[in-house]
Amino acid sequence: MRCFISINLPTEIRKFLGDIISRLDELNQGQNIKWVEAENIHLTLAFLGEITPQQVEVLSQGLDTIKFTPFSVSLNQLGAFPSVLQPQVIKISLRDDGHNLQKISDAIRQILSKLKIDADDKPFSAHITLGRIKNRGVAKINLQIPIEPLAFIIEHVDLMQSQLTPRGPVHSLINFFNPSHV
Repeated sequence: MRCFISINLPTEIRKFLGDIISRLDELNQGQNIKWVEAENIHLTLAFLGEITPQQVEVLSQGLDTIKFTPFSVSLNQLGAFPSVLQPQVIKISLRDDGHNLQKISDAIRQILSKLKIDADDKPFSAHITLGRIKNRGVAKINLQIPIEPLAFIIEHVDLMQSQLTPRGPVHSLINFFNPSHV
């Protein structure tokens, strides 16, 4: 199973970001950008790739031990990885004053390490991917859209499956984990 650990966003945030993607698409015609479908917009905490059903089971037990009090984050600003001058991924960063997302990411990485489950080892960055540049030769992208600092509450972590189809990935929830209040 191709899996990842994420925080699925509230419907109103996904809709808002879907509107931002539409506006970005208009500003960046001809740039060969693969935009994330609104229903698939999420905050990735760890990409796992292919794991077995047995690993899903033990991982679920591990994720059930993560504890945090629900907290608020807000949309911050548009940007690109590795940079706006050499974009590969278009993203929106999140403002997380308490660094709670980093703490959750660190806890997940510890669980994955203990269970010997490989995951993407890129440093965690609190962001939501909006699109991926297909053609690395893009000269310039336009990200000049004002962003409302919409806030939302993070209350749980989700273990997701991603099935690749000719029309794009289809994400489905395997399990969600409500933290015990600390």
